[in-house]
Amino acid sequence: MTEILRGVVAVFVGIISLFATFINFSPEKTIPPEIPEREGALQERRAEEEKKDERATKAPETEKQITAEKNNFPAEERISPAEVLTETAPGQNSSAEIIPVDLKPEFIDLIITIPPIAKEEVFSVAKVNTLARDALVNIICTTRQSGILQPITGSGTIIDPRGVILTNAHIAQYYLLKDYIAEDFLDCNIRTGSPARNAYKAELLYISPAWVGENYQKIAESNPKGTGENDFALLLIKEGAQAKTPLPASFSYVSPDIRDNKPEVGESLIVAGYPAGFLGGQTIVKELYAVSTVAQVMNVFTFKENTLDLFSVGGNIAAQKGSSGGSVVSLGGRLSGIVVTASEAKETESRDLRAITLSHINKSLEKETGADLNGYLFGHLEEKARQFNELFSPGLSFLLEEALSQ
Repeated sequence: MTEILRGVVAVFVGIISLFATFINFSPEKTIPPEIPEREGALQERRAEEEKKDERATKAPETEKQITAEKNNFPAEERISPAEVLTETAPGQNSSAEIIPVDLKPEFIDLIITIPPIAKEEVFSVAKVNTLARDALVNIICTTRQSGILQPITGSGTIIDPRGVILTNAHIAQYYLLKDYIAEDFLDCNIRTGSPARNAYKAELLYISPAWVGENYQKIAESNPKGTGENDFALLLIKEGAQAKTPLPASFSYVSPDIRDNKPEVGESLIVAGYPAGFLGGQTIVKELYAVSTVAQVMNVFTFKENTLDLFSVGGNIAAQKGSSGGSVVSLGGRLSGIVVTASEAKETESRDLRAITLSHINKSLEKETGADLNGYLFGHLEEKARQFNELFSPGLSFLLEEALSQ
């Protein structure tokens, strides 16, 4: 029995030894079994190891001395990079490595300066009034003989130093009837000054085909009504009223303000025109005076979309027939709109004078031609007038003549 127990214990001890061998196994290093050495050989090996330790101890010291002599520094004052990297802070584990960081100002501060907000320059009322009146013109068309087509008078504003006049389509449509019934049946003149006097001859540069298509049947009406939508046209001054009179090198003009949402309710403006609602024919021809007045934007309107297309300036002396195409100029000296319609009332103060915005004109022109106002006026204007009158005017004239013949 005792022998059996001894055998079991021996087997158990062998298993434990084998398990311990697996636990201590390392893949990087194999530990060979110890081989007993002879006593003499062991003493020789120990002596060699002691000599190696001595040489290893002296080598760094010698190297420090050589380096110090080369750099003229005492060896004890030289600090190697390794010593810096292994330096530890108080309370830190001596085995932790501290890496110095070189902090440079490469990141920006999160602060921004606010640029100044551009403010529109505001001029005196007197200066804007002079500007508006200098660019104002009277457009008068007379016929060779009386009939269904009556003479008309209206207003316009020069918007380009080359002599481009912005007016209403319901005035400029008469240029399409120049040769109605007979050649030069209608004679249209551009007049300036106060009283108005013949100054220039003009030709059609553009008239909204959309407006003509919608309103040509009203040509014979004495009191036509409209909303003002697309009611705009461009004329180009081509010569003086007298054939030998030279044109000025540059015309007085008012720059168009084609910005959206302009003007604003409550804004003060200058309204200018040649009203003739209470005048007879002879007075209109001989004694027609320009009128200008300060007005205020009372309300704003849109035609189809959420855009500012039309605005009201209430009742004033300009709320008369003849003021159509007249200017509405901001105190910043820019053309905000042109007079287009007015409500009916006995006194001008009780009427509501309305104007279409330059923004509406700009967008309508771009929709019809593919070019906005600035784009359309860029380049050779005489050539553009020639092309329009050759390609579009005949068809538009035909519509108006058909309406007059009915």
